[in-house]
Amino acid sequence: MTIPHEIVNCIFSYLSFEERIRLTSVCRQWQHLLLDSPEMWNSISHEQMISIAETLTPYRRYIRPSYVRSLTLLKPWVEPDEDDDEDFIREIKNASLEEDVMFLEHCTHIQQIYIDSSYWSRSWMSKLYTMAHASLVNLTIQCSDHDIASGVLHLGSILKQFPLLEHLSLTCPILFQHLQQPRIALWDTNYEGTHDRLVDLHIDLYGNKNNWYLPLEHAVMHFPQLRRLSIHPRDYDEPSRIIQALMEYCIYIDTISVFVESAEDPLHYDVSRHPSIIKSPYQQHHHHRHQDLRHLFLQDTAAHHRIVSPIIYKHNSTLETLALRTSHTSIHSLLNSVSDITMPHLRIVRLLNQQRSYEQPISYLDDIIDNVVLYTFFARHPDLERVAVLDNPCFTGDVLRALYHHHLCSLELQRCDITRKALSQFFSTCGPRSSLSKLVLIDIPGVTDEVLDLVKQLPILRHVTLLKNKISFSAVVSFLEDGYGASNANKGKRYDFLGLECTKSLGDETASTSIYTTEDILAMLDMAATIWHFQYQEQ
Repeated sequence: MTIPHEIVNCIFSYLSFEERIRLTSVCRQWQHLLLDSPEMWNSISHEQMISIAETLTPYRRYIRPSYVRSLTLLKPWVEPDEDDDEDFIREIKNASLEEDVMFLEHCTHIQQIYIDSSYWSRSWMSKLYTMAHASLVNLTIQCSDHDIASGVLHLGSILKQFPLLEHLSLTCPILFQHLQQPRIALWDTNYEGTHDRLVDLHIDLYGNKNNWYLPLEHAVMHFPQLRRLSIHPRDYDEPSRIIQALMEYCIYIDTISVFVESAEDPLHYDVSRHPSIIKSPYQQHHHHRHQDLRHLFLQDTAAHHRIVSPIIYKHNSTLETLALRTSHTSIHSLLNSVSDITMPHLRIVRLLNQQRSYEQPISYLDDIIDNVVLYTFFARHPDLERVAVLDNPCFTGDVLRALYHHHLCSLELQRCDITRKALSQFFSTCGPRSSLSKLVLIDIPGVTDEVLDLVKQLPILRHVTLLKNKISFSAVVSFLEDGYGASNANKGKRYDFLGLECTKSLGDETASTSIYTTEDILAMLDMAATIWHFQYQEQ
């Protein structure tokens, strides 16, 4: 019988060196296993295997549970192969599960629990509900859609059980279709009282709404201290009701996120790692005396101007982030509706076309109006630090001119109608005093060799992505030489991320570039970037 190495690694990752030594007293053959190679599993008899579960269970008794503050429950092992003993593997899992429950019962001062979906158990969750952990502050649960439909996961039950809970994250990464079964309510509309400690709520249930429904618009009125709400737009048909409830009942709300981006998108922005730090009001030196909404991440129907405009008018003095993912016509309608106000603290703007394709303006006049709307918006906010625009035909060189004198640290543009002349003027204006540290230009017609020559003169640029462009191989070599040491001004310059793409073969270039071999190019890349992407495409 062969035991998967994943099980071996998982079991012994729990044990300290001293605990491994204790286990050697059970069987002398284990001494080589514990201190040398997992291959020794193959030489142990089945009878010795059966006693492993009995031997492993006492290991947590060497730890004082009252000292534990954080517990992560993972099961990284895989399902057994045909040649494996399923009964034994099941015995190992059950023994570990029972021991975890026994161990958790004694963790009287635990503050943080993370439960992975591979560890999820209905009996384990039911046991968690019955435990008294008054100190629990942070709870993260990953479960399957099957568990949701079985009625195990219930938002109200969790909040009633843990009165001091401040951060709660519920994620369902596994889809399971239930047929001919009534939908399960994840919130009891008869919930009484309030949960005065919850400040951060993240819900991502992957949208199998045939099985469940969660009326958050009724739930949030019971969270008076809520400061950050993050939900997935696909989970709710009308998130506008939730947003309106937040504005009415959550007087300390700081961040609203109904937003998602693909991690494969070069313009991807991880909302979960946003620099905003949500702290409990009980950890702060003073309480907010009024609602000061600072960050808006909205998508689809939640980004409709009838919903967002009143919010911007009410909180224009505190907003710092405005991220919208919808059609560019909807974006322009919103910006036009708030064109008469200024947000003095606005620092981050992300305008992403949800449809990933150009929407042709109804008329040439509409095109001009949208262009003016964008120019006016950026001109009104000179303190912007990060700007991202995706798939917007109205973001032209005229709009880019509004950013000439902004102290941007990040500029990301993809599929925008910007000419070479407009880009050259922009980077020439930035000059050696530029604060730009991240530059992403993808599928921009005006990105040429001349523009790349201006880009390499930006003094503190650390992240460069220039794809689907008209850059030649010689220009790329020149750019790499700049970091390799050919230029005294930027000698030894390194990039955190480098993405370059050239579209001409080496034979089409001048004779001076032919002296470079593949090894030379790789050496330049190694000097230029710690993490890099280099794509050579021959026409």
